[in-house]
Amino acid sequence: MKQFLVAAIAAMSIQASSHADVMYRWTTVNDGKPANVAMTLVFSDDAVAQGGFSYHLAPTNTITDGHGLKSFGFSVGGMTPMSYTPGAELFRYGMGRLDMTLSFDPAGYLTGSIAANDQNSDFAMASSGDLFSFTRMGSDEDMTGTKFSCGTYTGYTCTSTGIMERASLVKVAATSVPEPGSLALLGAGLLGLLGLGRTKHRG
Repeated sequence: MKQFLVAAIAAMSIQASSHADVMYRWTTVNDGKPANVAMTLVFSDDAVAQGGFSYHLAPTNTITDGHGLKSFGFSVGGMTPMSYTPGAELFRYGMGRLDMTLSFDPAGYLTGSIAANDQNSDFAMASSGDLFSFTRMGSDEDMTGTKFSCGTYTGYTCTSTGIMERASLVKVAATSVPEPGSLALLGAGLLGLLGLGRTKHRG
């Protein structure tokens, strides 16, 4: 009985410490175009540990495995956000395309290239060192380019640059992971039951 309880507590402790994802967040370093960009990428810790990541989603309306990509979100200049969660949520505007070839810098930065299209918006960016620059940004909400679109779609040049920086560890939403305090209370309760069993046995 004692061995079973100890094993159960150890298993729960392992579960609580092993389910975390890694979030990277866009930070603009100038006031170029497109302005007011917000972007987040969440990867499994296993994908980050491998040092590199490649993901290519052709235009599709089906739920697919992200192979380490947990979620992707993008918005700019008040545009309705582009969001995608592999295995759970399609692109908001239907068929979407997503291409990523990335490396995880030990210093906490992403490098490489990202391109996405959700039928309403389309953008592409690539890095030189740790610094990303947009090569195009277009949206049905700004076809003239007077607000935030630039590059291929308009006569405006994309000048916005920034970094994709590691922001935090994020618990997996689909997994119920006990907090450390809860584990301590549960462990104390199990040990109490163990002591109660011993008392009954002596009586």
